[in-house]
Amino acid sequence: AIEKLPAVRDMLIDMKTVIEAGRALLYETSRVVDMEIGYAKRLENPPQDKAEARQIKNESRKYKRYAGMLTPMSKYYCSEMCNSVTYDSIQVLGGSGYMRDYACERHARDARITTIYEGTSQLQVVAAVRGVCSGTAERLMAEYAEQQYDPEISDLLDTLAKGRELLAESVAYVKEQGNEYMDLYGRPVVDIAIDLINGYLFCSQASTKVKMEVPVAENGSGDNGKTIPMKQRKAMIARRYITKNAPKIAALAELIRTGDKSTFTEYEALIGPVPAE
Repeated sequence: AIEKLPAVRDMLIDMKTVIEAGRALLYETSRVVDMEIGYAKRLENPPQDKAEARQIKNESRKYKRYAGMLTPMSKYYCSEMCNSVTYDSIQVLGGSGYMRDYACERHARDARITTIYEGTSQLQVVAAVRGVCSGTAERLMAEYAEQQYDPEISDLLDTLAKGRELLAESVAYVKEQGNEYMDLYGRPVVDIAIDLINGYLFCSQASTKVKMEVPVAENGSGDNGKTIPMKQRKAMIARRYITKNAPKIAALAELIRTGDKSTFTEYEALIGPVPAE
């Protein structure tokens, strides 16, 4: 019965969507890392042809930059997503989700460490924002934009293009303010970049040539025999993800360009003294 509530349905769909976004980002990162390793191995015994050797060297450098940015992005996004999904699952299940009789609360406790070990989320942002502000993210998304997509999602590509413009404006502003400001607003900068990259990855999935049927749930069950084309479902996911994130990207870009430096100039007054015992 609770699944029929609009707010709960919306929350469940968002949970499913960000899980698939995290998976897409992780798979893309794995592909890029494999490419980086492959080109590095080829450089160990470069070809005699100088032009070919130069091309391999350039590709190796490119994938090394992509991997250096996408790796912390994946760790940051997937660990934060894991926390939000498990936390929301408790919210959906209510008291049952909070009790140790069910696995949900254990998942939430286990998820918490993922944003801490192997580098905290803050450290992942610091590592990723350098790649975004150096132009690596824009070059990667430019490659995505040149791919062939289905005409049915052309409006989504236009939305992503507008998001890239906002990201470029935000990066330019951040770089004018200096490295401290970059670290201060690194998270929203990286969040914008990740949302745009995931948007392109979803559009790529929605343009797949693979013909495959996937089940449609009914009353929480997928055993009803109903299916839809995977490509159609991926288009739905892409539309929901990109459309819902567009206002968020605009808001983050506006936040970045506020120029608020009170963290630096007013810290002592805002934080106040440590209470004496």
